[in-house]
Amino acid sequence: MPGFDRIARAYRWIEYLTFGRSLERCREVQIPRMSLAKRALVLGDGDGRFTTALLAHNRMVQVIAVDQSAAMLGLMSARAQAAGASDRLRTIQHDAVSVFTPASDGASSRLRHRHAPDEQTPGGQAFGEQVHGEEEPRSFDLVCSHFFLDCLSTPQVELLAQGVAEHLAPGALWIVSEFATPSWWAGLIVAILYRGFAVLAGLQTRQLPLWQEALGQNGFTCVAEAKSLAGLLTSSVWLAPNGPQNYL
Repeated sequence: MPGFDRIARAYRWIEYLTFGRSLERCREVQIPRMSLAKRALVLGDGDGRFTTALLAHNRMVQVIAVDQSAAMLGLMSARAQAAGASDRLRTIQHDAVSVFTPASDGASSRLRHRHAPDEQTPGGQAFGEQVHGEEEPRSFDLVCSHFFLDCLSTPQVELLAQGVAEHLAPGALWIVSEFATPSWWAGLIVAILYRGFAVLAGLQTRQLPLWQEALGQNGFTCVAEAKSLAGLLTSSVWLAPNGPQNYL
C-alpha cells in the first residue's frame, strides 16, 4: 500500500525487533511445496524477501508480484537482481483487489493492471497487451499472500478470492501466512499491530478479516496448516476450486 513507502527500508528491522525471524519462518515453511510451480502470483510481499527465497528455491518459476508500494517493489526487484533472478520476476504496482475484481457484466475477470513500458513477458509481449481483442490469458499454478490479507476487509478478500480463482490452473495452490487470535493475548498483540501500522503506514483496516471463510466460499479447500507462536501465526495451503480430491 502507498503508505508503506515511508517504512519500506525499515520494515525488515521493525519485523525483526517485534517477532525476530518468526514471520520469516512462517512465510517460508511451505516453500518445499512450491518446487514444481511454473507461474506464481505473489500478492503484497512487501520488501521481497519471500519472493527472492522462492526464486532461489525454484529455478523454473516465473513470478508476477503485485503491490501498491513502489518502494517495496523497488526493494524486491533489487533483491531479485542480486540473486540473479530478475529475469523471472515481473512487478505490478497496483491494488490487487482492483486488479482481480471480476467484471460487472458477469464475464470472466481480466488481469488488469498498470505497467511500465519496459515490463515484458519472457516472450516479449507487454503485460495486458490485447490479443485478438482480449487481454492475454493468465494461468497461475501458485498464489502466495503473506501477511497481506490482514490489510483487507472481509468483502475485499471475497472479491480478491473470486477474481484470483478465475486465473488459476487446475490443482493450483494458494499459500497464506496470517495472524490469528486464538487467545486474548494474541488478540491484544494483533490490536497493537493494527494501531501501530495505522500510525506508521496509514493502514485503514482495524481487525482481521474472515479470510478463511472468504476463500472457502469461493471454492478453495484448506489441505494443510502449520501454526507457530502458540497459534498467533498460521501458514495454510489452499487447493484451488476443481482441484484433485486426492491432493494429500
